[in-house]
Amino acid sequence: MTTFKGKSCDVLIYFEEVRKEHVHKYLLLNKELNKHCVSLMVLKAIQGEYGGGPYGIPEPYFSQYPENYRENVVLAYSGAEQIFAQLDYKIALFGSGKFFNERAFQYAKSKGALTFQTPKVFGDFYCRDSDYFCYISERHRETDEAQGGFGTPAKGDSRVVYCNNFLFDRTGEGLPYKLDRQQFCDKYGLDANK
Repeated sequence: MTTFKGKSCDVLIYFEEVRKEHVHKYLLLNKELNKHCVSLMVLKAIQGEYGGGPYGIPEPYFSQYPENYRENVVLAYSGAEQIFAQLDYKIALFGSGKFFNERAFQYAKSKGALTFQTPKVFGDFYCRDSDYFCYISERHRETDEAQGGFGTPAKGDSRVVYCNNFLFDRTGEGLPYKLDRQQFCDKYGLDANK
């Protein structure tokens, strides 16, 4: 597990719902942010070797990733809110899932950090009292509103920012292993000539 030795960062990120098949994209987001500022990402961890689903990342799976992708990334089994309480930071970025660490969010608000929520996938955007909401598009916001809202900001709300969802980026960069065409076909019993 990676540790963070600083007392402050520019951006503090926490995702409560993490699927292990997407973890390389979370790590790549943090790696890119650290090219421009000091960013610390906290990911929810779960016990076990495999796990996954929306509930967190098991440490053995996380440790397979290259070390330079795990820099400034901490796995938290519990107590993520203590990181938010102890560090100084300017921006706090949270996911928008149903499972949400309200105490971490309240620490960020009490410290005066600018708070953002970003979607994990299209739909199911559970809005909290963030300063900004990062929707994929106006259609994404309208879809949430039509589904009952989950606190969806009204059309034209100045807190809404439209941007690409980093989980939709088509990249395999940072994966712990890569398969070429033949290896992929061999793994799944496919004919590489078709």
